[in-house]
Amino acid sequence: MCGHFFHSEPCASSLLGGHHGGRTCPICRAEYDGLLEIPDFQRDPAGWFRAVDVDGDGKLSQVEVREVLKALLPVDWRRLEDELPALW
Repeated sequence: MCGHFFHSEPCASSLLGGHHGGRTCPICRAEYDGLLEIPDFQRDPAGWFRAVDVDGDGKLSQVEVREVLKALLPVDWRRLEDELPALW
């Protein structure tokens, strides 16, 4: 299992089809057998939390939040990485 997040279309869809050398994450090369869609935060906050809490420790780390925000929101990811520590 890996904790990388991807945009739904077309990024995650192409991964599900195995277009990137089989079913391995293009970032960390971990094998996977499916994808988990991140629930809508407003409709299912508990489901969103469970999906983002990649390590399952019951807390959201700065890295977990940063990575999901980079995938879900149209943000300048470099600025997010630079400024999130001060906001945390």
